[in-house]
Amino acid sequence: MKLVKLSIPLLLLVIINSEAQIVTSSYGESGMFRMAPLTLIKAPEIGYEQIKGSPYYTSEFHKSDIHFSNGKVYKNIHVRFNLYEKVLEFKRGDQWYKLTNAVQIDKIILEGEEFKLIENSAKLYDNGFYEVELNGEYKVLRQMSVSFREAKVASSRYVETVEAEFVREKDKYYLSLKGGDIVSFKNRKSFEKIFDEENPELINFVKRNKLNPSKVDDLKKIASFLNENS
Repeated sequence: MKLVKLSIPLLLLVIINSEAQIVTSSYGESGMFRMAPLTLIKAPEIGYEQIKGSPYYTSEFHKSDIHFSNGKVYKNIHVRFNLYEKVLEFKRGDQWYKLTNAVQIDKIILEGEEFKLIENSAKLYDNGFYEVELNGEYKVLRQMSVSFREAKVASSRYVETVEAEFVREKDKYYLSLKGGDIVSFKNRKSFEKIFDEENPELINFVKRNKLNPSKVDDLKKIASFLNENS
């Protein structure tokens, strides 16, 4: 089975910019959800339920607080993360929608966890929402992703047929710097290339405590040190 992203016409729900009239819409327990600069499209039925595994962070929609870069916060909005397509989905009644431009969103609080929108034009890393593992001026971020494995029909009786499946990839961890860029480290050497001349005290801290920046627990200790000493 080959997964195809459907290219059928999609119904544009609403596009609003800073000069347009504010649109209000009833949205579950949140009462009136006033749409800020967002573009939502009705999502087609793709048939994910026929495929083993899940493309989602959680399959269910959860109440979340959405923080916009202009300081506005919308509470109790039902959302879920599609990790395969790297999009945010909203639910209203029985219909769900895909968010096609999340640039106005700063962060989302879902089930008590914070997700930060990370974007870069240089394509040095994937754009999207990263979970904040440690907060502060320097953050530790977790990137989650899902890939799709196509089905394979057995070519002989000695080879088993493989079902189509969504596969959760190994999480990646990044250090978010002051300027907003994020970096990952394969080892201590790659870490020292960035911080050696800039912060010798940090390098000494890492060496003294035998920290490995490629390990999430050690990366958190490094971020905490930076937050306390910056």
